[in-house]
Amino acid sequence: MNINNSNDCIFVGTCALINTIGPGANINFTNSGDFLTFGPAVASIITTTQLGGRITINNSGNLATAGAASAGGLSGDDPGGATPH
Repeated sequence: MNINNSNDCIFVGTCALINTIGPGANINFTNSGDFLTFGPAVASIITTTQLGGRITINNSGNLATAGAASAGGLSGDDPGGATPH
């Protein structure tokens, strides 16, 4: 599945949460919007993969986070599942 975003996001919390559920599910996420997130433990983009899924992120927008323990992007569940570019 291909997902494209060009919208900007200013949000208290995560701007994009991408999750695969089905076995071997693949998602290509292309973002050209600017993401500004703030709050405790937030991320601009969070990904989780399950059952051999794969998420590929192509980002040309600006990612900014502010707050304790925040990050520009986080991946979880399958350590090899998320591939940022």
